[in-house]
Amino acid sequence: MWIIGLMLAMLAGWSVLRPWLPHSELAENNFQANLIRLQAWQLDPRPAAVLVGSSLTGRLLPRYFAGTPLGPVANLGLDGSGPEAGLRLLLQSSNLPPLVLIEGHRLAKNWSTNDDLLLAATQDPLFFASRWAPGLRADLRPSSILYSLLKRHSGGSATVATLLEPSTRVPIETPTSGWEERLKNLIDHLRGRGVRVCLYRLPAGRENLATGNAPDFIADLAQSWGIPYLAVDRECIRRGLVLTYSDGLHLTPDSARQTAIVLTELNARITSR
Repeated sequence: MWIIGLMLAMLAGWSVLRPWLPHSELAENNFQANLIRLQAWQLDPRPAAVLVGSSLTGRLLPRYFAGTPLGPVANLGLDGSGPEAGLRLLLQSSNLPPLVLIEGHRLAKNWSTNDDLLLAATQDPLFFASRWAPGLRADLRPSSILYSLLKRHSGGSATVATLLEPSTRVPIETPTSGWEERLKNLIDHLRGRGVRVCLYRLPAGRENLATGNAPDFIADLAQSWGIPYLAVDRECIRRGLVLTYSDGLHLTPDSARQTAIVLTELNARITSR
């Protein structure tokens, strides 16, 4: 009993200290990184906007939007998943944000066991216990805090952006039939509940469009669905930004910060029309 009592006392102390402790934005594995984002969305006050997508979007940390017209932002760019998982999670909420921005790169990603695991995690009793015992939150795991601090203060390796011909790009999995109808149905449900929805394309290294005039299926989808489209990648090129990637695909922190600014400004541009 004294061991249990000691553990509860330590948890209480850790929870009380949460406002003064550093919070991890990243984690040492994909599941914990996703858990940080999921808890921030479901347990923190309602944000002004939510980013929905894959690990590409996950690199746009919420603090990059602090103090901007788009903030505060919650990030449901989930590692190993696509927008469908984030949209389903959003629609479970009774307190939706006024704006949802959807990454287009993985719109057609097939549903997987990783998505089932993430949805199940949000129903775990410990997930909701974190609301009353913040010391249980994923962003306060000591190992994740240490990992996040190390990542923030390390330069890391980077590769400069390149434009690749279609034949040299890494192929993406073949989507199952009906994905467009599924996604449009989820988006229509959001719009029916008064949420403004936009699609966007990020700079993505080896998945960048071959040229500025190359066909863009995300833009075509946005037009057919009647929703705004933010070509963040092409705007970055127009501004002459030299972006770098940690692995040829995911933006490095400095480049992700620049990209977040471009996304914010493009959204403000269409909002003011």
